Amino acid sequence: MFWFRSSGCKKIMKDYIKKTKIFTIYKKIRAQYYYYKYSILGSRLIFNISYHYYLLINSFENNLFYNYKKNILHKINLNNIKSVIIVYSKMHFDPKNDHSEQPFYYTGTASVTRQIWNLFEGKERFYIDIKTRKLDNIPKVDIIIGLMSPHFRICAKANPGAKKILLLVNCHPLYRAKVLLEESKSLHRHLPGTEWVSPKLFFSTRKYADSIALTGNQVIKDTYLDYGVKEIPIRFLNTGINTDRIIPNPELRPKDKIRFIYPASHKAIRKGLFRMLDAWKKLNLLVPKESIELYLVGGDEPSFIDEINFFTKEYPNVFNFPWVSNDVQLKYFQSSHVVVAPAIEEGQVTTVLEVMACGAVPIITPQCGINLAHGIEGFIINDYKNTDEIANYMKRLVNNKTILASMSIQAIINIKRNNNWEDFRKNLTKIIEE
Repeated sequence: MFWFRSSGCKKIMKDYIKKTKIFTIYKKIRAQYYYYKYSILGSRLIFNISYHYYLLINSFENNLFYNYKKNILHKINLNNIKSVIIVYSKMHFDPKNDHSEQPFYYTGTASVTRQIWNLFEGKERFYIDIKTRKLDNIPKVDIIIGLMSPHFRICAKANPGAKKILLLVNCHPLYRAKVLLEESKSLHRHLPGTEWVSPKLFFSTRKYADSIALTGNQVIKDTYLDYGVKEIPIRFLNTGINTDRIIPNPELRPKDKIRFIYPASHKAIRKGLFRMLDAWKKLNLLVPKESIELYLVGGDEPSFIDEINFFTKEYPNVFNFPWVSNDVQLKYFQSSHVVVAPAIEEGQVTTVLEVMACGAVPIITPQCGINLAHGIEGFIINDYKNTDEIANYMKRLVNNKTILASMSIQAIINIKRNNNWEDFRKNLTKIIEE
């Protein structure tokens, strides 16, 4: 009996403390603690110096080496290709060990690589892992297709006569560095090293590419044009979605509330984590807390996990799930009404496409690289810093089930129209043969 009284008193005291000024002051002190704990100023200073250094290098190289249209001599027919090197990630796709029990079998990266591998069926195919430490005896081939990596450059140098297609899945690295530094400063948070990609890697591979295959939209492409990549063609290559497996299942969605999902491979600044959390705070003031819930799904950034845990304690309608199995992840996707992705830099977010394929209405930034009709197939966030805008879009869907149902249908149609593997293969073939 005493235990029940004691636990009830604890709950009352906790609720009371959360409403006091002391609790507000405590949260501010805690935030400052994390601010200095991870050396915000130190990490940002180093990355700032690096960014401005590579900005100068980029300007120098554009004027000296790339002030012209590259003459592409390697126009070939897919049927005439005898051999190919594919430079990708063996962690996601290994042609010698490709089966559904592999942990990354259903990921977007694995699916794209599998489609590229199968496109060259009947040819002599060489698969090189981007993480292989040493390359020996690089074969002579007709074409090289691969991700931005040192191995793409090495294979390209060893095959001057081959056609070389560079696959890019993000914005220009200088744009990425710029917005990450700005957002880090705006949020008063450190910039984790896991978010940083050195522009040097792009500089070293760009010179060998005959063309760029880019997953994304015009916003993503413009980041390359704005930083002077105009000497070679940049072609769009929308990724496909496995709609035979990723299908809607409305029965899994809660009937008494609207479930939002924030899917991110890495929950941190680049994926708009803190903008998401701030928008959720505002939504809780606009609609009854019992009518909504938020799933945070994906890998946790170690230096931000304490903040996420603190937030989930403050808001019991928020649930944080780290990496889960493919089947569990699919159930999270199918059980969600709305997907929110306030990312500041991306290419084309496969997880958002997959949740849309399950019927979730997207609220996304243009930087997510997904084309959709605003107000019909979902909502496009004009400014990822404007969390009032994000919260109001979420509120509109909570309060209007008719719009929610209509947009859900349109989101599925969008995926089937724009993100199917048949079009992926056709577009890649065009890029190869142009």
